[in-house]
Amino acid sequence: MPAGGQRNYHTEAVMDDEGRLLLTATRRRTRGRKVTRLGLCTKAYLDKQDARLQKNCSVVDIWRQVLPITLYEHCRLAGIAGGVLRVVAEPGPYMHELRMASGELLEHLQNRCRGAGIKKIVVIAGSCGQAKAEDERP
Repeated sequence: MPAGGQRNYHTEAVMDDEGRLLLTATRRRTRGRKVTRLGLCTKAYLDKQDARLQKNCSVVDIWRQVLPITLYEHCRLAGIAGGVLRVVAEPGPYMHELRMASGELLEHLQNRCRGAGIKKIVVIAGSCGQAKAEDERP
């Protein structure tokens, strides 16, 4: 109430309208949103990534078992995406030998790692010496 003791009904009505408008606006926002705890979202994300990591680890383990010893030092896995396993191999006879064996390697991977969904092996020319040294570090 103002100092003179008189009420200003116009100002109170405007404030009431503004207050009501503010309340309805904020109520609509909170009703429409679904609140989820960050921890649950994070756990779901990590569980999904863990499943993908486990799937890819099995491919790496099987790859090491089925790859001929003569090729082991001259090629490395580059990645898996969309059912395609990319392998980097040193150019020349190693790359040729890997391409010749890729059908058989693919068959082994498909039989032993069904969940990975590998449909194709792509051999890419590249250097494997530095990558091999990095893999051997403890």
